[in-house]
Amino acid sequence: QYDAIKKLHDARRLAPRDAAIYRSLGRIYGMQGNKDQSLRHFERASALEPEDPYTLFMLARLELDRDELDAAIALMSSVVAQAEDTPPGRIGFLPLAHFFLATALQRKGYDQAAAEQWRHFLSQPIRIEAFSGRLRAEAHHLRQSSDRLWQRVGDAHQRLGEPSKALEAYLQAAALSGTLTAPLAARLTYARLVLGQELEARRVVMQFASVVEHAVEG
Repeated sequence: QYDAIKKLHDARRLAPRDAAIYRSLGRIYGMQGNKDQSLRHFERASALEPEDPYTLFMLARLELDRDELDAAIALMSSVVAQAEDTPPGRIGFLPLAHFFLATALQRKGYDQAAAEQWRHFLSQPIRIEAFSGRLRAEAHHLRQSSDRLWQRVGDAHQRLGEPSKALEAYLQAAALSGTLTAPLAARLTYARLVLGQELEARRVVMQFASVVEHAVEG
């Protein structure tokens, strides 16, 4: 990567207004874990091409890592807004944009908006082959974590006082997880009780007890 960085800096000196060079530098520095240099070069790329969705996306990711939530929300919202006027599939990282926008919104306490973005993320297929490096690893991890993300959606709806929507999300999580875990069983039971579904709540408890019994016997 040292040779690649050196060649890109040589190219930058020859073409100081080529945003693609700064994006490449930002990406490589990010792969090295040098977030300050990555941010610096993506900011330079953004100054040259303010509407480039990939640049905005990577800036938002870096701002999220720095806990600069307002900046992350503004930048990622721009990516999502651009996608509305773009042919489907053109912005391959759009599902990740929905996910990270949801994450930033939830950390700011905007549960309704976060739940909406998580639902957008969960409704879209993730094409792992469309990513590389860190984004590929993140995309792979998130594709394997759909059950836990539905649980997050349910938790957001619970905080909003929307038990029916919370239950629907928890049932989605249960369908995807394959195994009823203690945290999920507790959430399902609570949501059922809040909705006055005592018999169904008792069934959840019995189902979880059966899971525990089989695990002990195994």
